[in-house]
Amino acid sequence: MHAASQQHRPIVQWEFFFTRVKERILVVHNSSIRTMAFLLLLSLLAGCSPGTSMAKATEMQAATPTLPSTNTPELTATDVQLTNIPEPISTPEPIIVYEFISPDSKWRAKTNRVFVEGEERSILVVTNLDEGRIWEIENEPFVERPPEGFWFPVPFHWSKDGNYLYYLRRASGDGCFGGNEYMGKDLKKFDLVSGESGDVSSGGHYLSFSPDEKFLAIVPFGWDGIQIQELESGEFKKFVFPIRREDVGIEIMPGYLTWSPDSVSVIYVIMAGVCGGSVESQYNWIVRLDVHASSQRVLVEKDERGFVPVSWIEKDKVHVRDHDGRLWFMNPHTGKISVEE
Repeated sequence: MHAASQQHRPIVQWEFFFTRVKERILVVHNSSIRTMAFLLLLSLLAGCSPGTSMAKATEMQAATPTLPSTNTPELTATDVQLTNIPEPISTPEPIIVYEFISPDSKWRAKTNRVFVEGEERSILVVTNLDEGRIWEIENEPFVERPPEGFWFPVPFHWSKDGNYLYYLRRASGDGCFGGNEYMGKDLKKFDLVSGESGDVSSGGHYLSFSPDEKFLAIVPFGWDGIQIQELESGEFKKFVFPIRREDVGIEIMPGYLTWSPDSVSVIYVIMAGVCGGSVESQYNWIVRLDVHASSQRVLVEKDERGFVPVSWIEKDKVHVRDHDGRLWFMNPHTGKISVEE
């Protein structure tokens, strides 16, 4: 009897060993399930966090999950359904890109960037501040097009009679590809009464309306000259720059188109070296263009003081500004520059 007990003891020991192993496996298995369920629960909680507003769309970060309380029933892996995790919802809270009030303070034009349903858009709206009426003029995707950057619709000019808004698309790029406040493409005229839009010009590096709003002076894209467009007929007069890049050996940039008070002449500057990394040019020429006479002449030759026209304040007096921001007087007939009194 003793011998039989001794023979069966190893079997009992092995059965005890396997029993302990199975218990360990079950513990590990149950722990893994609990760990997996907890991780899936955290993922579910993060997916259900409220959507981030448009103003922070580019800075969106994962929300910090809240741990379940000790009274929350423990979930198993089969309790979590990944297909039920809701998609984040973005609120269309706008970023104001540009805002422009009409001279009579009756209208406000505003360009907004809005993030809606996973897409960033540019929206141009005009609001009547007296009546509260709102026109949505443009609503388009906010898309980058290198090297100019992003093109977006912006208000450009209010008509003097208060019935129209001219708007265009402007680039956000830097340096030579940047969008100054007088640059744009696809210039349109919007009727504030009927809500209708019409094409005016393909645009250019610089645009300027004459004081009587009968002409538009344009430095077109891809052409070395200035166009004067008669707005009623749509006809153009073209003037080639008297100074060319080939003449000076470096990049030139025309600008600061300044109309005379009687809307018959334009004074502008040709800047050399303006794209070389500095804000101002190395030297400038100031040119006068007479619309009806279809003529041009250089008033200031290759000057290193950086003069640019600012405003044509009187028939015989033009304000010009130098590199240091000081204002001077220039005679628009002779080009003589004198210190402002």
